[in-house]
Formats: sequence, structure tokens, C-alpha cells
Amino acid sequence: MLLGWLTVIGLVSIFYGLDRGTAGLADARVVRSDLLAPHVGGLVVAALVPALWGRARDVRTERRTVARTWWLVPAAVLAWAVWALDVGTLRAAGPGLTLTLVVACLVVALDLELVLRGFVVTFLRDRWDEPSVAVGSVLVSGAVLLLLGPGDAPVRAGYAVAAGVLLYCARRVGAGLLAPVLLHAAILVALWSQAVGDAALRAPGRVVDVVVLLALAAATAVAGVLAVRRGWR
Repeated sequence: MLLGWLTVIGLVSIFYGLDRGTAGLADARVVRSDLLAPHVGGLVVAALVPALWGRARDVRTERRTVARTWWLVPAAVLAWAVWALDVGTLRAAGPGLTLTLVVACLVVALDLELVLRGFVVTFLRDRWDEPSVAVGSVLVSGAVLLLLGPGDAPVRAGYAVAAGVLLYCARRVGAGLLAPVLLHAAILVALWSQAVGDAALRAPGRVVDVVVLLALAAATAVAGVLAVRRGWR
């Protein structure tokens, strides 16, 4: 499924020609062709495969509950997204480009989460215990986001690792995919907001942003290990 999904994204990208001549997103046309269109194609596969598999409900929903204190993780990610958001650049880009970017990031997040926190987690749960599922999903997510994520190599690598940890936690906390989709969209908007419109010559994401996001992921991972070892939820 992963290979077919990535192939569709790649083929749509080739069809639309990957217009971006800069590291960022210069205008709404580039957002639609380079960011939105490939993931609309991927979304068709991401929605169709679980339905044909007969596991759409397992993909979308989370039956394993956790303590309410774990809501601190999504709250911290949302606070990070607000902090990293480049409001000045978005204001200069104008409402049309900003709205297009937000919609595109929501579609990208939905596509990615249906596959990475939906299909992958459900597939691994049929074979492994939950701690192994958590690690395996982070590894798969990291590999995919390293390929598809925004920014140059260091930013993309940090985003890939951190998102895998934090969004797995968001699925567990939010009882399904809604929380990880919204948080992933917030992360993407925050990163891309730094490289749109007149700022398109810049690469999305600053090193300090990724370092803070990685610190949140590391703290979450440590808390998760302690929870498993001590029998916490």
C-alpha cells in the first residue's frame, strides 16, 4: 500500500511538473501544483485502501485510552505551532495565498495521517504489541516524511522524527485521527509560513524551530517509556 501511495504522489507531481523554482512557495498556483495536487491523488489511495481492506473504522478511530494528562502533548505542539508561525510573512503574502496554504496543509495532513497514523498503525497492531507498534510507526513515518516533508535536509529530518513521536501520541490521546490531522496541519502551516510569497527564496523551517519540536518529541518519548515500564496509562 505504501509503495502504491508514494507512486501515485510521485506520478501526480510529475504530471503537474513541480513548478517550484524556489525553496518556498511563491504563489497560490505553486501551492496547488506542488503541495495540494500530489496529496489529493494520494488521498484517493489513502481512503480507498482501508475501505477495500474492511478496516476503515480501525484506521480512523482509537480504542486504546490514555490518561488525560497526555493532552499536554497536543497542547504543547499547538503552542509550538503558534510560536513558529511567521505572521508577518503571511500578512505580506495576502489572504488568498494564506488561505490556499492552509487548505493545502489540511489536505496534506489528512493524506499523511490516514496512511501513517491510520493504515500503518492498524497494520502493525495486527502483528506486534503496542510498544513495538509505537516504535515501528515512528520509523515508517520518519522515512516517509524525510522523503515528502518541507525544508532542507536537517529541517526535514528533525520534522520527520518529531512528527512521528508527537502525532502517534496525538492519535492515542484524541481517540482517532482528528487530533493528529489538525496538529500535523498546524505544524506544516507554521513551517511553510516562513517561506511563502515574497519570502519564497527562503527554505521553510528554522533550525531553532526544529530543535524545540525535537525536544518536545524527546520528552514525550521519555514519558512514554516510563509509562510502559511503570504500568502507567
